[in-house]
Amino acid sequence: MKVQFASQYWFLYAAINPDSKRIIYAKIYPTRNYLTTKSFFKDLKRIYGKMPKRAVVDGGPWYTVMEKPGINNIRGYQKLYRAMVQICKKED
Repeated sequence: MKVQFASQYWFLYAAINPDSKRIIYAKIYPTRNYLTTKSFFKDLKRIYGKMPKRAVVDGGPWYTVMEKPGINNIRGYQKLYRAMVQICKKED
C-alpha cells in the first residue's frame, strides 16, 4: 500500500494472521522492489517463525521473490477486498 507522509510516498508492507485477522508485522519502506520485498519476508520469517502460505499483493513484478520460499497462493488485492466485504457482511 502506498502512503504519503508530507510530500514523500512510502510503501507499507503488512502481514496479517488469517485466524485472528490481526497485524502480526508491518514495516514502511521508501521504495518498493525485489530487495524490499525480500527483506520484509526475511524479517517476517525471523519473527513469525515461518513463511506465510498466502500473500495478497498489488501485482508488481518484484513479488516473484515470494515464489522461492514456497508461497504458492499469491492473490491480487482486488480479490482480497471482495473477500473482506463478504466477511464483514457475514459478521453483521
